Amino acid sequence: MGPGLLGFFEEGQKKTTVAEFMEHSSYDELLEIDIKQDRFKVIYHIEQKYHLPLMEGSFSSFCAYFLEHMVHPEDRESYKAEMDLKTLEERLAHSSIPGVLDIQFRLSSPDGEWRWVEQFLLEGEQNGIRSGIINCYIFDIQNLKDRESGVTKVRTTEESSRRDPLTGLHREKDFFTAANKLLKSSMKYRDWMIIAIDLEEFKLFNEWYGRETGDLVLAALGSGLAKRAKAGGGIAGYMGNDDFCLFIPAGSVRIEDLFTNIHDVIKQ
Repeated sequence: MGPGLLGFFEEGQKKTTVAEFMEHSSYDELLEIDIKQDRFKVIYHIEQKYHLPLMEGSFSSFCAYFLEHMVHPEDRESYKAEMDLKTLEERLAHSSIPGVLDIQFRLSSPDGEWRWVEQFLLEGEQNGIRSGIINCYIFDIQNLKDRESGVTKVRTTEESSRRDPLTGLHREKDFFTAANKLLKSSMKYRDWMIIAIDLEEFKLFNEWYGRETGDLVLAALGSGLAKRAKAGGGIAGYMGNDDFCLFIPAGSVRIEDLFTNIHDVIKQ
């Protein structure tokens, strides 16, 4: 638990509620969760720092996406256990500090890097949260982790500011600029290929399952394509609507495998 909030409980400050105390803290994200209605909405969000494909919608669907595409693979099991929706309210009620749970894990940023964050879940009228609601606060603790490990590298968000907020990929203009730069820097050493991906009749998918689910599918595809491109030393881009592009070394992917991966995402 962060030193500021820990101090709040240790010193027994009663003049303000925990929620009021948190409002003056330096969180990066704040989500309001209604477990019984299975809904959430983002109350506060720092643009381009973390990739949130939806600002509101089904909380269980968002949790599934968040776990699969945003939480570091090594942290998924512990995060899944902490966020078990069947037991979350009960664990909050019986936690060492009633109504408060926290967990540290690595979260994906739009530039493809992993950043350490600390997540606080807060509920209960005694803590200043209205009945039936859970507040989820996310704090950036990467600098703290860097100091602990002796890392002094300066991190920049310039690259992430050029990413599409839904998919986390290069937008069309920046995609071709980056592809051209990549081609010129390595044209002597390898051949490249560009793959255009068009999800036929995706408008019907949105009509059948809702725009919210459609956006999660696009975000999931973007995450998968970004990982495939990065593994091969290439880049992925989002052209808008239901169109994507990959610029990768020739022969680094089988079209059949790529089709299967895309099909599996939509099927899920």
